[in-house]
Amino acid sequence: MEPNQNAAEAGGAAGDPGDRPAGHMPDVWARMHAELERQHAELDRIRAVLAGLTAEATSPTGDVAVTVNARGLLVGLTIAPSALRDRDATTLAGLITSLVAAADEKLRATRDQVSMSIVDGPEVTSPGYDDIVDVVRG
Repeated sequence: MEPNQNAAEAGGAAGDPGDRPAGHMPDVWARMHAELERQHAELDRIRAVLAGLTAEATSPTGDVAVTVNARGLLVGLTIAPSALRDRDATTLAGLITSLVAAADEKLRATRDQVSMSIVDGPEVTSPGYDDIVDVVRG
């Protein structure tokens, strides 16, 4: 069989891939490929959103504030002079630790909301397994 010749032209048996309507199988593969690319782009967008998340927590008196990044790491700390006068080192350390935990909890809640938006998103309309089997079987 010549490289550009399909099975029907080469005398292939009935039911061979060459018997399918021209362009039918490539349409399914093209739709599947487009859907995979769309999903990949959406996942990249979601990863970028999640990676850029930060959360803040502030003490009840407003004299200590923390910021954590998407991984829960402390990336910002503000301590007013009054916080140093009103608390000893151990108390201040405990406050900072609890504020970091509170900010991380806010961050977790935000991540959960983003995740739920993915789950509640539009239904995927890509070809399923049965569609592929039907195309392959002709």
